[in-house]
Amino acid sequence: MEDINDLYKVFSDEKVMAYIPEGVTMKLKRIIALAKPENIASNRVIQKIGLKFEYLVSGLPEEFDFYNGEPYYSLTKKEYLEMTK
Repeated sequence: MEDINDLYKVFSDEKVMAYIPEGVTMKLKRIIALAKPENIASNRVIQKIGLKFEYLVSGLPEEFDFYNGEPYYSLTKKEYLEMTK
């Protein structure tokens, strides 16, 4: 580990990963994540834990405009179970 930031990155990855099995247990069919494109660290964590980029969110009404332009990532239950074999 280079410094405290590297240590934080490992903990954040592990923390996020802890919720995925819980989602699968709760019979969720898909786990999704959104992050602002400029938030490089969050996008890396999302990809590192196995969620796949699907598309950029667009066309939402004004009240949800905050999400327009964000990458939409997802992981299906089937994909998760394949990863954990």
